[in-house]
Amino acid sequence: MVKNMGKIIEIQDLTFSHGEYEIFHKLSLAIEENTIYTVLGKTGSGKSTLARILVGLEETHDYIKVCDLYLNPKNLKSIQDMTAILFENSEVTFVTNTVIEEVSFPLQELGYSKKEIDKEVKLISKDFLIE
Repeated sequence: MVKNMGKIIEIQDLTFSHGEYEIFHKLSLAIEENTIYTVLGKTGSGKSTLARILVGLEETHDYIKVCDLYLNPKNLKSIQDMTAILFENSEVTFVTNTVIEEVSFPLQELGYSKKEIDKEVKLISKDFLIE
């Protein structure tokens, strides 16, 4: 976990297009740690595109920093190890039949042992217990 970083995402003058359709024109923003943000907009307004840019799924050469690393080919793996996207379409998002299996899935993909996965799932599930 990244601690005491201040800005965890910083974008300066991002311009991004799909074909001839400009989605972002000189977008600048800073996202601070320990703060909740919401990105709102109509379908096709660029919400998912912004998320895809931040995890390196859309290529750009603009000034973008994630967790104090410049988004570039050299840092891409490190950034992708710290980030994830959860898509809203449940047919795409959920690949398993139970919540425990779903939480375990990315850990399995990262090569965690069964023992490590069980430990992490227990830790994660504590955050969601309602008393």
